[in-house]
Amino acid sequence: MSKGGRSNEAGRFPVGVVVAIAVVGLAGLGAYWLLGEYGFIGDPTADVTASPEAEGAGVDDGRPEWLQGTAYELPPMTSPENELEPPARILEGWVWELVDDDWSLTVVREGEGDNDTSLSDYQALYLVSPTEDTFKISDLRTDFDMGLVHWDPALQVAWIERGGRSDLEQVVEYDLLTLESTEDFVGSVVSSTNLVDGGVVNIEYRADMGDERELWVSFDPSGYATGVFWRTGTEWEKSLISDQVRRMVQQGLSRERGVEAWFDPASERAVYHGVFIDPDTERLADEMWVVQDLGTEEFDDGVVVAVPSDDCRPVDGPRSGTFEGDRIVALCGDTEYLLDPYGNEAPVER
Repeated sequence: MSKGGRSNEAGRFPVGVVVAIAVVGLAGLGAYWLLGEYGFIGDPTADVTASPEAEGAGVDDGRPEWLQGTAYELPPMTSPENELEPPARILEGWVWELVDDDWSLTVVREGEGDNDTSLSDYQALYLVSPTEDTFKISDLRTDFDMGLVHWDPALQVAWIERGGRSDLEQVVEYDLLTLESTEDFVGSVVSSTNLVDGGVVNIEYRADMGDERELWVSFDPSGYATGVFWRTGTEWEKSLISDQVRRMVQQGLSRERGVEAWFDPASERAVYHGVFIDPDTERLADEMWVVQDLGTEEFDDGVVVAVPSDDCRPVDGPRSGTFEGDRIVALCGDTEYLLDPYGNEAPVER
């Protein structure tokens, strides 16, 4: 045999060896599977490599939960100059990057002032984290009792009312970054009853409608609704019902300068009730019921509502009436009733 032939034979791998290795390998794999199946070893098909996310899940680095996953450290405590100031942390600019709907604002008021030039000794606005970490935003003037009407964490603005002096409580828009106040922020969307020189009085936030709109209501000094309006981001818009309420007031179908109102924001419904009380008899001489679809803004002013007496009114206040199903809750005399503003069904004692 030539050298070339011997070289070809030397380069071949015996087929029998390949078969033998394959058989042994399969047998080993089968045994491994059987051991796993009967619980002697772990699941051979399980993925034993944890993802980086899984490895980091649930790890507490000692910081408040709202700081977890960020590169920030909890700001240091402030050094209060006023002994009435509660403990708080320095509000560093980056904190606003993490503020969302889980945060809150609060007004802290201490002392009673001199009841002349001041109504408190200390008043300030604070930001509160979901884990109750408190940050001082700013001092507030003490010549009014300042109250929080509403705030928008995305826009970083709040609406603050100046109370304690009269029944007309002015509301201002307060920029939480620049600390500047704007008095004429709503323009002419509110009733003329609620417009004062350079600003607006007696307005309140009622509900988030879930479609980017917020429901707001204006009211007179006695608490009766004078109008309805909407906020969408930085835009304010008057509801169509406001003109109807104005007409009711002009026709004398009102108590004071507004009407009674019931709201059901979840179902986008509202009911308004204007009455004319005969000044000679002090009895009900005329009335008007109006139902409104808060979603479409459409309303019907020809509604008839069956009542057990002429003095039915919202239980929780002139503009704070509530619904129970398709009926409104009213106090008639000394008894609560469910009134039907949609089908004119008989009132039901609650």
